[in-house]
Amino acid sequence: MAEVASRWIENGAATEFTHWHRQEASWRIVAKEILPASLKQTQPSSYHLWLKLPDNWQADKFIARAKEGGGVAVLSATNFNIGTSSPVEAVRVCLGPPDNVD
Repeated sequence: MAEVASRWIENGAATEFTHWHRQEASWRIVAKEILPASLKQTQPSSYHLWLKLPDNWQADKFIARAKEGGGVAVLSATNFNIGTSSPVEAVRVCLGPPDNVD
C-alpha cells in the first residue's frame, strides 16, 4: 500500500482524487443549506454534519423517531465521545450520494 500511495503522490493521482472527493462533497451540500446554521456543525468538504438538538430533545428519542418516521439512520454523539466528558445532545448525519445527478 505504501508503494501505491507513493506512486499516486508522484504521478498526481492522489491530488486528483482529493479534488474529486471535495467536489463530490460539495454536491451533497443541500442538507447543509436547508438546516439553520445554529443547529449544525460541519466542514465544507465533509460527507457528514453534526445536528445539535434543541435543549429539550434527547438524541436516543430523536434517532428512534427519525428511523420510524422516514427510514433515516443517524448516530448519536455518544458513539463518538472520547473520555469521561458528557457528550452534547447531537446526532451525526451522513450525507449519502443522491439517486442521480441529473
